Amino acid sequence: MATKLWITESHKVIVCNNNLKIPQWMLNRMIRIVETNSEQIIQAWIDHFGEITYYC
Repeated sequence: MATKLWITESHKVIVCNNNLKIPQWMLNRMIRIVETNSEQIIQAWIDHFGEITYYC
């Protein structure tokens, strides 16, 4: 069970699934935090894995 958030190429967030049933108000806050920090998250991903691909 997991809740998955995907960062798109335009640095917006898509909720892939919410199997943990996180309340919508908390999910919205998480989305805002991830979108605000998407540049750093993407750069950390590239630093660790060497590349990044986007689903959309």
